[in-house]
Amino acid sequence: MVAVAPLMMSKYSAAFCNMKKIEFIGTPTSDYNIFILRDNKLDYVKSILDYLVQRSDWDIIELRDIPETAASLKFLKEIAVSSSQKFKGEISTCSICPYLPLPSSFEVFMKNMSKNRRWRLKNNLAKLKANYKVELKSYSDFGSVREAMEALIKLHQERWESKRMPGMLASSDIQNFHMEVAEKFAQKGWLGLYFLTADGQPISGEHSFEYNKKIYHYLTGLSPSFLEYRVGHLMLLSVLESGIKRGFNEIDMLRGEEPYKTEWGAINRKNFKIRFIGKGLIPRIYDWASKSHTIRSTIRKFKL
Repeated sequence: MVAVAPLMMSKYSAAFCNMKKIEFIGTPTSDYNIFILRDNKLDYVKSILDYLVQRSDWDIIELRDIPETAASLKFLKEIAVSSSQKFKGEISTCSICPYLPLPSSFEVFMKNMSKNRRWRLKNNLAKLKANYKVELKSYSDFGSVREAMEALIKLHQERWESKRMPGMLASSDIQNFHMEVAEKFAQKGWLGLYFLTADGQPISGEHSFEYNKKIYHYLTGLSPSFLEYRVGHLMLLSVLESGIKRGFNEIDMLRGEEPYKTEWGAINRKNFKIRFIGKGLIPRIYDWASKSHTIRSTIRKFKL
């Protein structure tokens, strides 16, 4: 095996037609999607695309959220540019993914922060410590990974439900998926699951992945009762301090341009979308409609 293309066939409908689309199996929830290549070779990616073209049972191939650092992106761009004889290829930016380079010491990190931000963090932590016994704990301090994940899910849902929103982990299917991933990643040493506790009770949680000297900042949760202390920021500060001391060189904040990421001084990277439009009038009409703000809301995915 030299390459893996983790794809699925999805069915979409609009007022005028039904459409078959090939896309990454992580769409739309995965922050990054790539072809997995043993060696970075254009021929592997060409072979995959040639196979898909020969099938002729799709209308559009839409490969979203390919990070700008991925080797497969370069090859897909080359194919898209030269694909006019077989199908129409398009390239566009689809997501912004902020990241924060980490220095060699936590002291340097704090020194590079603005005085006002440094003061706010220290002041909030001091106020929290004045009222509670504050500790940083990891999943290994719980009875099991599952118990730690249940604590995170509770905090995550409490925060979103306080906003009268469902939250990412409202579905039991999604909860079970993340439970399974967390348990497997813990076995491999890739799981980052941390909590700030006040008098022994978790008040903020950070769910991340730790791989190849990077921290992937994935999901958080916090108790609405502790909002005045900005415990989400205190949680992230604790994770950053721990990561720097353990030799990590970057925290990847994944998709989204939320203001708090800018507050930490994050730098932006881009995710790209590669789209191949099949021959025929219907795929091209669907392509146009999917780009129209007015019509796009009428397009929906079938539940398979």
